[in-house]
Amino acid sequence: MQKYFDNLDDYTDHSRHPVMDKVICYMKMALIFLASLALLFAVCGSLEVM
Repeated sequence: MQKYFDNLDDYTDHSRHPVMDKVICYMKMALIFLASLALLFAVCGSLEVM
C-alpha cells in the first residue's frame, strides 16, 4: 500500500515572489540596454576618430 503524506505543516514554499521575478526581469533588460548603449558609443567614437 502506498503511503500518502498529509502533514502540510512541513511544507514550505521556496518559490520566488512574483515581484522579485519582475525586478530580475527589469534588471536583465536594463543590463542589456546599458551594454548596447556602451557598444553604440564605442562604435560612434571609433567612427569619429576615422
